[in-house]
Amino acid sequence: MPSVNFTRIFRMSLHTLHIVQGLSHQRERLFGKSDTIGYEGKNIDSFLDILIRNQIQEIIDVRHNPFSMNFTFTKAKLAGYLDSVGIRYVHMPELGIPGEYRQSLNDAGDYEKLFEFYRKTILGEFSLEKLAARWRKGRVALLCMEKEHVRCHRGVISKALGQMGFEVTHLY
Repeated sequence: MPSVNFTRIFRMSLHTLHIVQGLSHQRERLFGKSDTIGYEGKNIDSFLDILIRNQIQEIIDVRHNPFSMNFTFTKAKLAGYLDSVGIRYVHMPELGIPGEYRQSLNDAGDYEKLFEFYRKTILGEFSLEKLAARWRKGRVALLCMEKEHVRCHRGVISKALGQMGFEVTHLY
């Protein structure tokens, strides 16, 4: 009966795994990996934990007005917390939806109208290549308040990036 060299099999398996991971990383470098996150219902510790576990290097805040009823997530405080764990903070208010457009959102139809308006106006005037270039440099996540990306304009942005070939993950 032939002997089985488990060490050799294990090394071959590791080699195969490294090849597959390498191909995955090459795809990410070429097309990028787009992440999004909302902070609704999160405290700063759990929020930072999600970012660290997912190796996020930069947060792009797409809120038009970077203030929050949860003071931890106002621009200055959030930037400080992110900096303390080595994550860059960038605010892109030009990608936000002004508050007056977000009033009276009661049902899915209201959100559909708002997001259609957003696609045609605000997002239509913005060069997505500006975002794409950031994703090609490292692991970046779009930030807004809403927990559910389908109720947030970052879902519209990430869908547009997905159409450009980016892999999109909604972290929270």
